[in-house]
Amino acid sequence: MLRAVKLNREYTITDADIANFVANGYDIMDGDKIIKHGAGKMVAHQTYQDTIDEKTELEAQVKKLTEKNSELEAQVKKLEAAAKKKE
Repeated sequence: MLRAVKLNREYTITDADIANFVANGYDIMDGDKIIKHGAGKMVAHQTYQDTIDEKTELEAQVKKLTEKNSELEAQVKKLEAAAKKKE
């Protein structure tokens, strides 16, 4: 069952109605899952900026952790080689 939802309005629709409701800003939902977002939606500038800042921070963390992972993999290889020499 498809539903068109916008603010406090909700309509049960068919596949043929999807394009019209999306053009009018309604989200199209199938159960609890949004399958299409309504046209004309905007995000507040502060929310956008917060998201960009968080993305930048997370990318820096990924880079740092990737470098740390490479260092740890190198240490593991050295320890494995040392262990093989002792055998």
